[in-house]
Amino acid sequence: MSRSTVENRILALFGSRLTSPSGVLHVVAVCKDRDNSLSVLRIRPDSPKSENDFFSLNLARARADAIVTTGRILREEPDVQHSLQPLLGDWRRETLLKTAAPISAVLTSGRDLDLDHPLLASSPSPLIFTSLEATTRLSEAATRREIELVASDAPTLLGLIDFLRSQRRARSISLEAGPSSVLPLYAQRPGVIDELMLSTYHGEVPETLRGAPFLSLRELEAVFAAHSQERSLEEASGRWSFRRYVRA
Repeated sequence: MSRSTVENRILALFGSRLTSPSGVLHVVAVCKDRDNSLSVLRIRPDSPKSENDFFSLNLARARADAIVTTGRILREEPDVQHSLQPLLGDWRRETLLKTAAPISAVLTSGRDLDLDHPLLASSPSPLIFTSLEATTRLSEAATRREIELVASDAPTLLGLIDFLRSQRRARSISLEAGPSSVLPLYAQRPGVIDELMLSTYHGEVPETLRGAPFLSLRELEAVFAAHSQERSLEEASGRWSFRRYVRA
């Protein structure tokens, strides 16, 4: 996949060339229910797969200064990493002029946190945002692994975003977190989420793979000022569609 192929694929999915977002970007895969409502798609071995959704996820990572996830995601996805695909790494450096790797930041209570998780082990700059108690408990093991611990009296996703902006000068932050963490940010005023990259699976999905309800299309249109035309593609798992929403 050449650099021009990356640009063509971006155009095919979202209808325009993309730059680094200035703000908070949420990337999520959902499934459409029979009543046209949306539910977050659980990531399991038997979940429907999409090469284009995987590309969209990696594209969001390539655009970001920091990638935020949670301890729960690490527990549920033991193999997840934030390593960039080579061509998207090249695109990041050559098109966005970002030479440093994105920060991998984990919001966690510290409960059942595996400091040897591949995401932490593979990241050149892993950061854990957690409680004072967990920081004390994990300090020695984290230091041996060169993992930065940041303590907070009340660690929240919004607090981590504020920390990355003020202390790490992250202009663009990509969120890879579950609905219980991210959905409250959509209700914040002024809004916190500046951009959404939405992948939607239109096939039948068993209840075991349906996560929490997501915002409806009407609610998304109320939150964001504009969105790209929906791009629908047939893949081996069935029909997927892709749409990008922006606040301004």
